[in-house]
Formats: sequence, structure tokens, C-alpha cells
Amino acid sequence: MGSVTRRVFSGRVSAAWPALLLVLFVWSGVPAPAWAQGVTVMTLAGTAHVVGSTDGVGPAASFNGPCGVACDAVGNVYVADTANNTVRKITPAGDVTTFVGAAAGLDSPGGVACDAVGNVYVADTWNHVIRKVTPAGVVRILAGAVGEQDYIDGSGADARFSYPSAVACDAAGNVYVADTGNNIIRKVTPAGDVGTLVGPDAGLDSPGGVACDPAGSVYVADTFNNSIRKITPAGDVSTLAGADAGLDTPGGVCLDAAGNVYVADAYNHVVRKITAAGLVSILAGAVGEQGSADGSGAGARFSYPGGVTCDASGNVCVADTANHTIRSVAEDDVAPVTTATPPLASSATSGWRNTAQTVTLTATDAGSGVAGTSYSIDGGPTLAYSGPFTVSAPGSHAVTYFSTDNGGNIGQPQTGYVNIDVAPVTTATPPLASSATSGWRNTAQTVTLTATDAGSGVAGTSYSIDDGPTLAYSGPFTVSAPGSHAVTYFSTDNGGNIEQPQTGYVNIDAAPPTTRARPARVRAGKTVTLKFSVADAAVSCGEATVKLQIVKGTRVVKTISVGSKPTNVVLAYRFKTALRKGTYTWRVLATDAAGNKAVDTLFAKLTVK
Repeated sequence: MGSVTRRVFSGRVSAAWPALLLVLFVWSGVPAPAWAQGVTVMTLAGTAHVVGSTDGVGPAASFNGPCGVACDAVGNVYVADTANNTVRKITPAGDVTTFVGAAAGLDSPGGVACDAVGNVYVADTWNHVIRKVTPAGVVRILAGAVGEQDYIDGSGADARFSYPSAVACDAAGNVYVADTGNNIIRKVTPAGDVGTLVGPDAGLDSPGGVACDPAGSVYVADTFNNSIRKITPAGDVSTLAGADAGLDTPGGVCLDAAGNVYVADAYNHVVRKITAAGLVSILAGAVGEQGSADGSGAGARFSYPGGVTCDASGNVCVADTANHTIRSVAEDDVAPVTTATPPLASSATSGWRNTAQTVTLTATDAGSGVAGTSYSIDGGPTLAYSGPFTVSAPGSHAVTYFSTDNGGNIGQPQTGYVNIDVAPVTTATPPLASSATSGWRNTAQTVTLTATDAGSGVAGTSYSIDDGPTLAYSGPFTVSAPGSHAVTYFSTDNGGNIEQPQTGYVNIDAAPPTTRARPARVRAGKTVTLKFSVADAAVSCGEATVKLQIVKGTRVVKTISVGSKPTNVVLAYRFKTALRKGTYTWRVLATDAAGNKAVDTLFAKLTVK
């Protein structure tokens, strides 16, 4: 830990801003306003806590207490590498080179600025001069004299400054200087003429940052007054953000094309955003939380950020002084886009499939990058997506999904459907026989096929008779020809499921059987054997239900139920007669398996002695 370093000149308190940032490590606990949303922070160049002067790409480069940054029209970033006494250049690809080396004689440069034609201006703080560097790298003193500290307006070498710590250029090429030790803001024309824009009567205290807007207003980080001031072209000074905003030793300031002001709030270790209406928010970092973490705005950490600049895209570049790195803060207010593969159905009644579905969620984000994807099924718990998942249960399943990016943007949840349908079920009315030898009927049969499907709905039903052509079922059909007929049928649903074909039988026998009874004689009270046969030429002739009837004249004196008997063979039934002596007749009554009854009335003689 260290202490605030100030130097006293001519009875006034004067702040050496670059040195201040390098040695100052004071904890702050000021309450914070809300964070800006959709922000991500990354390290553009350098490695946290690694001190050096190495050129290289990204983390391979090293810095030593950088305090000021500026962007040119093509996206290059220039860095006042304060403790290395150099100015570095970072290309859009992250390639770091030394733009102005130690041989130029810089001493703790605090700020840099770029004009429209590519010249770079340097606040050479401890030399008390403003330097101009051409795009070719030629360095000259624009105003002031090396080592000559004072407050004098004038031309070029006749002017005097006191620890100038920051510079900014307007559209006309004028350079504005935060003349820190003199507590004033100076204006230097392209010709090197120096005047005072805001003098000591404005009450500035060690201004450490300066920026210009297109209308000619100048914004000042009034460092030890913990405020941001605005100076109009007419020289009117107002406070854009005062002490009530919670600023603590703000350093650099910059503006984007929309007029938002960004502040390196050094002792709070945050970067703030101030809208044109004066609304203050934390763009990145957390008040009092010193560190070096990249990530979302609220999750990022800085260590005494000293300077800020805006590029043409509105990204904010930060000189993270005590971390010895250059950071990039990108505002990302566009949520990531998530797609599902295969595409999910738009409703619970469309896009049916007939197999389990493996769903892959893919998120893209052109800004801060995707932080994570989440999903839920049928309103269940929200799960972190880690890879493809499978939906296999039949039915309609709502899949809701969304992604979050590293800027904290949350995509609008989307809901699609995985509709899985199993095969339909078809039934026949009346029920068909299970085999070609059962379920006989004695009339033509009209068959109705009925299909049901709990999922996507029935698309159609097909059938064939006796291995004939497959027909589209459009309504009941009739099978009338005698014999056994195989009816095969199945249905298809809208999900593409095809039912396993089923086969049943329509067995028709319309021909009745014929019977024959043989004469018999017996003594009263003795056992008699009655012999008979049932003839059936039809397919169902395998068995018939038989009754024997004994008649005396026209009166039936006895009926005997014999039961089911085979056809086309000679049969016999034995019973002990209880008939009185006399002459009787008897006959055979038969019903075949199809329900046909024998129609003949042939009688045989039965004599009882």
C-alpha cells in the first residue's frame, strides 16, 4: 500500500497525475449506482501484474503503468506507457509496437490524443510539454519547453505548463490540455498557440482527463473534486456528474458518437458511463473491488484504471494502470440467438415424428459471446445445456430454450415442440376370425375398419382380401363368397407411422348338412345302438351339433342331445331303451359350425319287441 503523492509549486498544491496513479493504492467503499447492462470486458494487450516493455501480440506484450489511451480513425490504439517513458501502438489485431521510444526523451507521459489525419499528441507530463508525433513517427514539441514548469499562455516554446496529464483533439485540430498542476484547461491551436480555455477561477482541482464532442464542448475529469465538468465553446462551465454520483478520483474521460461520456473512476476501480442527460451507471467493474478479471460488466475487475478512449464502434478502451494492461469494454445489448436442430414443431399438433428425437441447441452471439444455454421440457426445471438431449416418450413435448451472453443479455425464451407419435390401431367390426377354420358364418359379412391414433391422427387405412391388391379403405365392404377369406388391413398416421398389418378371416358356409339314420331293433329294456351320419360338403364340415329324435306316429316321444360330432363319418349312439314294445321312427337333427341346419326329414325304423 502507498500514499497520495503531491508536489507543491509556488505555494499551490499541484498533482502529478501519472505518478499518482502508479503509487496510489487506497481502498474505496462508495455506494454504486446500477450497472449498465450487456457489457463484456476483455484484455486487449498485456498480462495482468506483468511489468515490462516487450512488444508482441496481445498477452505477449507488456506495459509499465499505462495511464492514457487514444484511438485513431482506423482503429489503432495509442498508449501513454507512463513508467516506460514511451508511447505504444496497438493494431486492431492486437499487435503491440513501440511508436515513440525512450530516445525521444519523454518523461512519464500521461495522456495521448489523435487528430483526424493521424497525428498523435502526447501530454509529456514531467517534461511540462505537449508533443506532436506524425504518422511517420517524427516527434517535435508543439508547445512548452522541456523542464520549464509555469503558467504562461503564448506561442509554441514560449508557453508554459505544469504537469499536463491529458490531451484531446477537436475536429479542427485544436488540442485541449488538462494542465493538472495549474488546475486549468488550455487550448493549443494547430500552429502551437496556447491560450487558457478555463482558468483557476473555475475551481478545478488537479484535472486529470479531457475530451471533446463534435459540437466543440470539452469534458473534464475534475479529479480531486470527484466530478465531471462540461465546458461549452463559449467557456461556460457546468457539472455533468458531481460528488453525489460517488466518483472517487476520476482520471480519463472520453465520448462516443451518441454523446455518452465514459470515465475511468480510478479509486473506485470501475469504468462509468454518463448519458447526455446525466444518468450515471457503472459500465464495468465493481466499486471497491480491485482485480484483473475479464468477463461481464459486473463481473470484471480493474485496478486503478487511468485512461479511457472510444473507438468508432463505441467500444471503450481502458488503460488499466495498476494491472499494466490495456482492456476493452464492449457494450453488447443484443441477446444471443439460439436454434434447435432438428427444427422443432411450431405447435403441439404439427410436425409429428415417429421416433425418439435428439435435440441439439446452438447459440450464436456477435458481441460478447455466448455464456451458456438453458432449456426445459414440458414446463419442468430449467437445465443447463451441456450437449444434445433426447426426447423419446410418445406425445407432444414443449421444449423451451434460451441463451445468455457474456454481456449479461438474456435471449427471449423460445418454445418448440417434439411431437412423437406411435403407430395407429385398426379394429374390424364384426370381429374377424383368428383362423381359417373358426368363426364360421352362414351369410355374407360387411366389414367396417376403424382406426384410432392418439398422436398425429390417422392419415388413411388400407386392406386386401385373399392376398389381392392393396386397396384404400373408404368405407365398409362386403365379403359374400362361400369359403375362408383372409382380410389383411393396416393404417398410417400423419406422423408417418405404419401399423403392423393384421390378418383376420371371414369364413362363410351357406350350405346346410344332410343326415342319414339307419334302422334298428331292440328288446324292451335293452341297450340299443343307433347308427347315423352327418354329411357336409362345405368347408366348415368338420363338426356338427347333433340331436336324435324318436317319434311315435306324429308324437315326439324322446329327444336325445348327442353334442358335437364329426361329419362325414358313421356315428353310433347307445342308450338303454325305456320304450314300450312297438314300432317307432327316428331321425337325426344336425347344425353345422356356420349355423346351417339340416333340412332333410329322413326317418329310420326303430322296432321294440
